[in-house]
Amino acid sequence: MRQRLVARFLELARERVERLNNDLVALEQRSDDAELGARLLRELHTIKGEARMTGFQTISDHAHALEDLLSSAREPGWHPDSVVMERALAGLDQILALVDEAHPPEPAPATPYTPTLVTPSAILRVSAAKLERQSEHIADLLLAQARDDRALARLQDRVHASTAALQGARDLLRQLRLDRGVDHRRLLGLDQSLEALALLGRQVRDAVTDLSDSSFDRRSLLAALDDDVRDLRLVPISQLFAEYPRAIRDLAATQGKDVRVEARGGDVEVDKQVVDLIAEPLLHILCNAVDHGVEPAAVRAAARKAPQAVLILAARQAGQQVEISVTDDGPGLNYEAIRARAVATGLLNADEARSLSPTRLTELIFRPGFTTREGVTDLSGRGVGLEVVRERIASAQGHTRAQSWPGSGTRFVITVPTSTVLAQALLVTVGDQIFALPSESVLAALTIPAAERIDDGGDEPRIAWDENELPLADLGLLLGGAPVVRPDEPIAAIVVQTLHQRRALAVTTVIGEQRVVHRPLDRLAASVPSVQGCVVLADGALALVLSVRHALDQLAVSPLRRPDVASKKKPRVLVVEDSVLTRDLLRDTLTLGGFEILEAANGAEGLALLETNAVDLVLTDLDMPVMDGLTFIAAVRAHPRSAALPVAVFSTRAGPLDRAAVSQAGATEYLPKAQFREADLIRRLHALLAPEQAAG
Repeated sequence: MRQRLVARFLELARERVERLNNDLVALEQRSDDAELGARLLRELHTIKGEARMTGFQTISDHAHALEDLLSSAREPGWHPDSVVMERALAGLDQILALVDEAHPPEPAPATPYTPTLVTPSAILRVSAAKLERQSEHIADLLLAQARDDRALARLQDRVHASTAALQGARDLLRQLRLDRGVDHRRLLGLDQSLEALALLGRQVRDAVTDLSDSSFDRRSLLAALDDDVRDLRLVPISQLFAEYPRAIRDLAATQGKDVRVEARGGDVEVDKQVVDLIAEPLLHILCNAVDHGVEPAAVRAAARKAPQAVLILAARQAGQQVEISVTDDGPGLNYEAIRARAVATGLLNADEARSLSPTRLTELIFRPGFTTREGVTDLSGRGVGLEVVRERIASAQGHTRAQSWPGSGTRFVITVPTSTVLAQALLVTVGDQIFALPSESVLAALTIPAAERIDDGGDEPRIAWDENELPLADLGLLLGGAPVVRPDEPIAAIVVQTLHQRRALAVTTVIGEQRVVHRPLDRLAASVPSVQGCVVLADGALALVLSVRHALDQLAVSPLRRPDVASKKKPRVLVVEDSVLTRDLLRDTLTLGGFEILEAANGAEGLALLETNAVDLVLTDLDMPVMDGLTFIAAVRAHPRSAALPVAVFSTRAGPLDRAAVSQAGATEYLPKAQFREADLIRRLHALLAPEQAAG
C-alpha cells in the first residue's frame, strides 16, 4: 500500500512542478492576480505536506523554503523581482531533480490480510503505449470485420444463385411431368431430392441471416469500441502548450529579451501520438520566433512597440484536422536578407531574386541549408531547422506554411490530422495502382462525359463544376506514368482542395471511401514528396497516400497532354541555366509537361552536351558565367549539327535592345521570366516543336 502511495506521489509531484513553473511565469506578468498567487502557494503547500507524509523530507524542505520565498504572492500589488524569480525557478528545478532521482522505498514486510472496503478511484491512468496497442488491435479487428463482411456478401450472392438454380430445376421437373414418355417413378425420386435441397437451402439462408445479424451487431460494437478508444487517445492540446512558457521565458532571458507566451484554444483535443510527433517541431518554431522574430528591447522601443514581446500560441479545430499557429509581433521576415542569401548561395541570380514574390521568398526559408544568419549560435546559423520542421510535420501527415507582415510580425502554421492511426480516405486507381487521398481534401467525385470537357485547344482542358470552371489534370502523368484520359471516353475525376487551391484530377477509377489504417512508410517511399504515407486497406493490401498539397503545388505545371502527343517519344530539351533554383523549377515543369531534360550550368557546358547528345530544343538563360547566353546561341547556330535547332531564351532581360540582341544571335523564341507561367511555358515549347513533330 505504501509503495503505491509513494509512486503516486512521485507521479503527481512532476505534474505539480509543471503547473508551478507555468503559474510562476504567469505571475511575473500578472503580479496583481491575487488568486493566481494563492493557487501557487497552495500547490507548494500540498507538495510540502505530501512529501513529508511519504518520507521525502528533502523535497518537503525545498517546498517549504519556496513557500517562504513566495509568501507575499497572495498579496495584491506584490511583484517578484528578477532575483526572486530566478531563485524560485531554480528551486522548482531542484524539486523536480529530487523527484526524478527518487526511488520508491522497499515494500514493508507482509502483514496478515484484513479485508477492507475501498472506494474505487474515478480516474484510471493508462500509458499511451497501451492505448496505442489497443488502437492497433481495434484497427486490425475493423479490417477483419470488413473482410468478413465481403465474404458474407459473396455467400449471400451464392445463396441467391442457388435459390434461382433450384427454382429452374423445379420448372424443368414440372415440364417433364407433362411428358407421357418419362418414367414418373424416377421423377418422384428427383422431386424428393429437390425438396431436400430446398430444405437445405432454407437452412443455409437462415444461417446466413443469423450471420448477417451477428455481423451487424459486431460491427456496431466495434465502431463503439473504436470511438471509445479514440476518445481515450485524445488529449487537450493544453497539455502540450503547458510545456512551453517556462522554456521560452528562460530562452528569452539568455538573449536579454522579455517575451510572454499567450496560449489559446487549449481545449482542442488531439491524438496523443500526434502531440508527441509535433512537440519538438513546435518547440523549434517557438525558439525560432524568440531568436529571429523578437527584437531587442532598444529596437522595440525605437519601433514604438511594448517592451515585452508576445508570442501567441493558438490551436483551432478544422474538420478532422487541427491547425496550430505561432505568431510573433516582431519585425517580420527580412525579405532583402533572404534575397541576398539566395543569391550568395546560388539559389537565385540577382534578377530572379528581385522579381520573386514575397510568397515564393517565404518558401525559401524551408529549403535545406538556408539561413540568413552570418554567425553561428546555439540556436541559429547552421542552416538546419525549418526544413526539419517541415519534414517532421509531414511525417505526421501534416504540412507547414508561413506568413509575414513587414514590421508587424510572422506567423507559422502547422496543420495535422487529429489522429494518425485510423482515418477516412477516398480510394482511386491510377492504372493498376490504388492510391488513397485524405477525405477532408476531397470535395467531390465525378464522371465527366467526353462532350462536357471544356477544351479551347490548349494543353490543359477544364471542367464545369459547382458553377465554376476547374482546370483538369491527368494524375497518371503527374505521377510519371501513362495518361489515364482517353479521347472520346468519359473521364473519372475527383475535385481536391487545400487552403488556397482547388483542382480536378483525372483518375482511372474511383473506388470509394473507406476507413483505413496508417502504417509507417518504407524509407524509399518516404523520400518521394508526393507520397504522404501508406495505409492498410480492408483486404490487407497497402495503398500509398498522396499528398494533396504537394500534388496541387505540382499540378500548375502539369497540363493534360493529348493522348496522341503523349504516346510519342518524349522530346529532349537542353536547359542552360546557372541558377540552381531555376533549374529545379524548369526540371519539374518540363518533366511534368512531357519533356526529357538535359542540364548545363553555362554555355560551355551546354556546347559540350550538344556534342554528345541529340536534343530537340534548347532553352537558355542570357547572364551566365564562363560563357553567356548570346555567345552560346551564336556557337549553336555556327555548328552544322545544331544550326537548325529551335532555341528559346528564358531571361529576366526584356528591354528592346536585349530582344534585338537575342534575335540577332539567332534565337527562335524569347520567354521573359517575369511573365513565367508553367502551363504557358510548356505550350510555347510544344509549339516550337510542332513543325518537327508534324514532319516526323
